[in-house]
Amino acid sequence: MVDVIDNRYLSILRTHISDERLAHSLRVAHTASEMAVHFKIDPEHAILAGLLHDIAKQETPVTMTERGIIGSIETRKTYDDFKSIWHQYAGADYVAHYFPDIPQSVLSAIQSHTTGSPNMNLMDQIIYLADAVEPGRTYRSREDLYRLSFENIDLACFGALALSMSTLITSQRTIHPQSVEAYNFYLRKVGAGNAKVVARILHL
Repeated sequence: MVDVIDNRYLSILRTHISDERLAHSLRVAHTASEMAVHFKIDPEHAILAGLLHDIAKQETPVTMTERGIIGSIETRKTYDDFKSIWHQYAGADYVAHYFPDIPQSVLSAIQSHTTGSPNMNLMDQIIYLADAVEPGRTYRSREDLYRLSFENIDLACFGALALSMSTLITSQRTIHPQSVEAYNFYLRKVGAGNAKVVARILHL
């Protein structure tokens, strides 16, 4: 898969993220390409979104400004309140800055890859799930969620959101409103009966 990636993307990433984070991003890109082929959407866009999704993971509003990237006030406020997820918003700003010709579908997927969002399109869902189920993840239900992602992507999104919410609640961490909205949306979409089935599959 690396053979089909334009070196300009890898060059920028190597100056922004660690080798470990780059390895994760390559795994996400590979997993996203598998899903894209399965669901018959553009695998090249999925690879790009997976590769670039964490480009701002190690940045702050200060380093963004130093690089000449002016994010929105809302993005900066997210850093103050939710440091662990702000990179999804900043990442879209980064990618648009360095690669102004990037497809909007890639930016959209980056912008919801951590929290999810209500009514995600297929590319958004693929990147959200690929980040959650790439083979470097070691949580108990990873393989179950990976399989479910190919069988029923809406159920898989609900499952990933439920796992995330459970983890955040157990660790007593604040939950971003977009995550709550996404969870509620997919719970309503899949229905209570299916949600219970997913909870059993994922050992929730």
